[in-house]
Amino acid sequence: RVDVLEASVDQQFDIWVNGQKFELDPEAIRRAQTLQLVWLGLIAVMDAWPAGVTRHELVSALVSFDEAWAAFEQSYIGALIAIEERARQLVVEAATLERQLLVD
Repeated sequence: RVDVLEASVDQQFDIWVNGQKFELDPEAIRRAQTLQLVWLGLIAVMDAWPAGVTRHELVSALVSFDEAWAAFEQSYIGALIAIEERARQLVVEAATLERQLLVD
């Protein structure tokens, strides 16, 4: 998913939902930064390919990128799900309070 890579590249770790600011957890931020470093390493290997890079170095760079991508994606999507749940809870609480006002 391109949006996962964009989230890593943009380094914007604040997410606004229903007018409230949420932040990614430190682990997701660390994994985003790691993904960026590995991405730059992969680009360097690709720039040197094929003359200055062995097949082993290329495979190693691709595996590292894949692992960093999967780790960040897991953290990022998990954080988005948690943020959605917290944001939804605010709406549920507001609806509950509104019902209580209507009953009283």
